[in-house]
Amino acid sequence: MALTGRTGTCFRVSSDDRANYGTIVIRNSLPPVTELPPNALIVVVDDDVFERMGASDMFLDAGYQVLEAGNADEALRFFETNADVRLLFTDVSMPGSMSGSDLAHQVAERWPRVGIIIASGRPRPCKLPSNMLFHDKPYEPVAVLRQAREMTTQLG
Repeated sequence: MALTGRTGTCFRVSSDDRANYGTIVIRNSLPPVTELPPNALIVVVDDDVFERMGASDMFLDAGYQVLEAGNADEALRFFETNADVRLLFTDVSMPGSMSGSDLAHQVAERWPRVGIIIASGRPRPCKLPSNMLFHDKPYEPVAVLRQAREMTTQLG
């Protein structure tokens, strides 16, 4: 097979056998995030593996680097061993030694230059600092990505 042309995200593929001729269309579900700051690394924390994978894919598709954690303790180890983390994206309800909101408070206290976005299918926790952003699940990916870009740019 040979790639014979490209227009935007539409590729026309052909082979020596004309019967195997076709067009492949690749659709991006999310708009690209442009002008990412260097080392735009995000820690995504959720005990639900499918929620975590969905959030990670959202950030990866937008051009970010992602570290995944299934609980707050695992996430804290990422922060303790990697100075390049720019944003925490966490669920509120998680098993383990602390909740996502407790994790957010620890990160805000220990790494004040890290942006924090919290998402939950439950009501917003009462005691979140004003500089943390909250999204109800299901969240709108474009809104989360816009805020992630703003936070990583401002805090970087």
